Amino acid sequence: MGTPHIRVLIVDDNPDVAASLAELLSLQSDMQSAGVLHRADGLASHVTATRPDVILLDLSMPGADPIQELQSLASLEPPARVVVCSAYEDAPRVKVAMDAGARGYVSKLDEVETILDAVRAVARGEIYVGRRTAS
Repeated sequence: MGTPHIRVLIVDDNPDVAASLAELLSLQSDMQSAGVLHRADGLASHVTATRPDVILLDLSMPGADPIQELQSLASLEPPARVVVCSAYEDAPRVKVAMDAGARGYVSKLDEVETILDAVRAVARGEIYVGRRTAS
């Protein structure tokens, strides 16, 4: 029996970014896309229904506030494991996201390996903050 895949739900309003992330996941032997959403609206309901292992969540998109949706995800049982993948790298925003329940935070400008490392670490139950956002 093969190694179980980490099922990753991508939530990003930019179709190009979402497609690139999905392609990146498909190239990994231990990961697969669990779908793509272009809005955070109803994210907790979607996660409850599909049970991805990790959610890659952008912080800037139309519709529901991703931080509020992140708080809803943290209240699920078991809590959803979220890696914020955002263009915002400032420490106050990282703190807000982590306080809202994110288990990881990486920049969209981080190297691909950093994003993959974050997904793997959070899937294992660890906390992960990328170097670009750690300051």
